[in-house]
Amino acid sequence: DLRMHPDLLAPQMVEPFIPLAKEIDQDKDQRLAVFLRTLAECMSVHSAASLLLDNHPWDFFAVYYEAIDHFCHAFMRYHPPRQSWIGERDFELYHNVVSMAYQFHDEMLGTLLKKAGGDATVILMSDHGFHPDHLRPASIPDIPAGPAVEHRDFGVFAISGPGIKKDELLHGSSVLDVTPTILALYGLPVGEDMDGKVLSQAFVKPPHVAFIPSWEEIPGVDGRHPPHTRLDPVAAHAALEQMIALGYIERPDEDRDVAIGKTIQELRYNLGEAYQDGGRHAEAHEIFTELCKADADEQRFAVRLFVSCQALGRHAEMRRIVDDLDGRRRALFEEAKTSINALCQIGVERARKKREAEADGARAE
Repeated sequence: DLRMHPDLLAPQMVEPFIPLAKEIDQDKDQRLAVFLRTLAECMSVHSAASLLLDNHPWDFFAVYYEAIDHFCHAFMRYHPPRQSWIGERDFELYHNVVSMAYQFHDEMLGTLLKKAGGDATVILMSDHGFHPDHLRPASIPDIPAGPAVEHRDFGVFAISGPGIKKDELLHGSSVLDVTPTILALYGLPVGEDMDGKVLSQAFVKPPHVAFIPSWEEIPGVDGRHPPHTRLDPVAAHAALEQMIALGYIERPDEDRDVAIGKTIQELRYNLGEAYQDGGRHAEAHEIFTELCKADADEQRFAVRLFVSCQALGRHAEMRRIVDDLDGRRRALFEEAKTSINALCQIGVERARKKREAEADGARAE
């Protein structure tokens, strides 16, 4: 009952975002449908969050609003100022979506703050932003997770509540610091295997930070759903379709084994990237070596392998990677040149035959 279906959105809900929505030909322009789905899902999430806060006891509450990410991927390109590659009509229709999306989220945040009460500590965070200016890309790379090129590296972290400093700037905070900081808020120890740190500078009185080897080894209820309820096939399918629509992933191959193989490959690639970001190049090197052996034609695997080789000082392997990539580039160039020559020859032959046919027709007359 808390779900908002896109068909239930009244015009007055849509017009603040897209004032000219009624002028859009939805048979030719699917962007309005994308907007409606995103807004309806966001409202559904907020409805569920509000119900839980109002009707269930809680001492920790977390809610993830992903609509800003979806709105920005779909509509940040139309955000003012208009970029040269954006048509005037597209800009006229969709330039207000992102600004209103932030205002809408600000209103929802106000609701959550009111429901949480003044004695709650509140953290607002995003792991990344979006380029709103000339750094917006004109095109998206045709690779898995290509839309991430639209991301701005820096996100947002804000914290407020009893015992928290006011109007202070936090320097050097990371998404990895959120969990240790929350543990410290509850007087719980931090896992020594956690990469992040407690943001002690945010507290009026820095908390005492205790440590344990790892929370992974602590028995008891840890917030996860029971095993038999951890995957809803219907919800998983809906999430998959949404990721495909947004361009994050390709539609899975109809051959199930091929689809599984591609998924595992991308998971391994992402893990390798995470290892590199964490300076764990030995583990990353192992993963990208494995990926390169499995698919030598995928250049991004080789480039990532080169990065870890550079960090590990494996200069001879770096040379082999460069030589291999250069050889493949030359081979592709020769292949393309051969194809172009063949197409040109076909064109010449067709033109010759056309001239001969025209000459035969003239003689017949």
